[in-house]
Amino acid sequence: MATAASNNPVLSTLVAAVKQAGLVDTLNGAKDITVFAPTNDAFAKIPKADLDKVLADKATLTKILTHHVVGKTVTPADLASGTFDTLAKDTVTTSGSGDSYKVDNANVVCGNIKTANATVYIVDSVLMPAEQFGSACSAIPKDGPGSFQGMAQDPVATAASNNP
Repeated sequence: MATAASNNPVLSTLVAAVKQAGLVDTLNGAKDITVFAPTNDAFAKIPKADLDKVLADKATLTKILTHHVVGKTVTPADLASGTFDTLAKDTVTTSGSGDSYKVDNANVVCGNIKTANATVYIVDSVLMPAEQFGSACSAIPKDGPGSFQGMAQDPVATAASNNP
């Protein structure tokens, strides 16, 4: 998987981050995984100072990158409505239909790409594990109106009222 990504020019930032985290062999050696691969433009949405800080912190970088990897094959039909365990030991939620799918709050811009050991979906945003924002986030529900996914769909006052 990492080798395939390295040959794709829209994924060069992801490839650099995977190398920085020392995950090339892990991803290349895994079997039947699914990778939600952020584009260079997705990484560009993160302020440079914040991105540089993450790239310099191997533990945080590894947590973020493994949050993009599911330990099984996810098919387009599975994307319609699913919650999947990631290699970061948390979950991502998918939704959508037809040609329009989301992974958490990222849009799938190209998908169901087969590599020798993975299925890849290219996404337009970097997926962030909930605990990246603070330890209190672990109390946020995993799904439903008060979840991160649910709150992202609501104006702030409604989102707050839905959050226990």
